[in-house]
Amino acid sequence: DAILDRLVHNAYKIALKGPSMRGREES
Repeated sequence: DAILDRLVHNAYKIALKGPSMRGREES
């Protein structure tokens, strides 16, 4: 479960950072 929780946390973090970084690059 620890590994799954870590994977989900990383995916969620990337999902939030992804669009944000792309927006900054476009701007």
